[in-house]
Amino acid sequence: MSIILKNSIVNTLKTKLHTNQFMAKFNINQFPKIFQNTNISLPFSEISCDTRKLKEGQLYFALEGLKVDGHDFIEDAKKKGAIGAVVSKESKFTDKNFALIKVDNVLLALQQMTHTILQRRKTKIIAVTGSVGKTTSKEFLQTILSSKYKVSATIENYNSKVGLPITVINHTNDDDEWIVLEMGMTHKGDIEQLIKIAPPHIAMLTAIDYSHFVNFNSLNDIAAAKCEIFDSQNLVLSILAKDTLQHDAVIKSKKFPSFTYSIDDSTADYYLELQSKTMVLHTPDKQTYSFSLPSILGKHSFKNLCGALAIAINLGLNINEIQLAVNQLKLPDRRLQTIIKNDITFIVDCYNAPPVSVKSALDSIPQTKGKKIAVLSEMRELGTISKEWHEKIAKYALNKVDTVICIGEEMKIFKDIWHEANRKVFHCATKEEVIHFIKNIIEERDIVLVKGARFFELETILDHF
Repeated sequence: MSIILKNSIVNTLKTKLHTNQFMAKFNINQFPKIFQNTNISLPFSEISCDTRKLKEGQLYFALEGLKVDGHDFIEDAKKKGAIGAVVSKESKFTDKNFALIKVDNVLLALQQMTHTILQRRKTKIIAVTGSVGKTTSKEFLQTILSSKYKVSATIENYNSKVGLPITVINHTNDDDEWIVLEMGMTHKGDIEQLIKIAPPHIAMLTAIDYSHFVNFNSLNDIAAAKCEIFDSQNLVLSILAKDTLQHDAVIKSKKFPSFTYSIDDSTADYYLELQSKTMVLHTPDKQTYSFSLPSILGKHSFKNLCGALAIAINLGLNINEIQLAVNQLKLPDRRLQTIIKNDITFIVDCYNAPPVSVKSALDSIPQTKGKKIAVLSEMRELGTISKEWHEKIAKYALNKVDTVICIGEEMKIFKDIWHEANRKVFHCATKEEVIHFIKNIIEERDIVLVKGARFFELETILDHF
């Protein structure tokens, strides 16, 4: 490994930092085992792996992806004001006026730097994984725990082998007491890699469903991959949804001490009983805590809240601290967001669309004096079970909504089932067609559920109303 840097550049960078009154959190020379021969000072506080989002003063990591190579954009990074770039030692890019830090493996260097940063802190880590519910649980945990502790968390859904380091480096601080990190996966071994970067002290498993089933042979295989989160060397507590115990892989992987949570099964260690205006949390030591109901949509949202409350109780929060935070809870963007336009209520849930999430969204549509209309995309990455699950969701929706407008090749099955039932359904090839059909049938007091996979970006149809 080596670094190419001229003294004149260092002086320029120092001037820029002083001018911007910028106090850097890190310096390349703090990581000698990762960036060898770094006997110079290159301060930075943030990093970027995408020149489209890069901000002046950030350190650019030129990652090689499946479709693009970050090394093709080093010049762009320089023009946008990057403080330097971490590149492969094979890179042919040269510029005597730009800091180039050469390493064997750019991604590995990023991950090792992230791990080193976390090792040097006293901060404890809570990791959240699951087929659905990760982001909502993470948001709830951050809000609730912040009433007692200094807490940072994953931004948006930066939960991958690249996104997690960006979260830690750019959006956490040395004085954080807790960091709540989402850990996502598409393949076996993904979470194993993430816990090596950021080994959690507390692990939360929200659900097991068919997300990314195309990469697995069974639901139990998905469960086993999710349970890699319990192999953290720092783990002292695991919290898991009671219904995940139906999978053998979860039972075999469960570490102690561990607790289950549920809103449906009163035998769970932490059971959240939902009443008309209040909710009551029942704990393993037979204690009960009563809270006012927050204004959040969807029964499954309360399941995620139950897991967050279980962790809060274990971390010593009292009822007043929790209630204060519960009053402030809100769902993340694109998760059952209620948006009213011209007296028409849209419920937007457009981040992901595995079967359990689609069913939950359909269940969450409130009563109305108008029609219930569902705009649904196909469910992606289901592999060999795709046809089966599109048929099941089509039949499930018959008792949930009046009209369906659907998009995606796999939704032709949906259309056929609804036609056979003499129900109103429109199958579309484009979002423009979706917008056309909504405008043709929509009336005041109607409720429109917009539920789709991230690929379709169905939330953009609201721009036309």
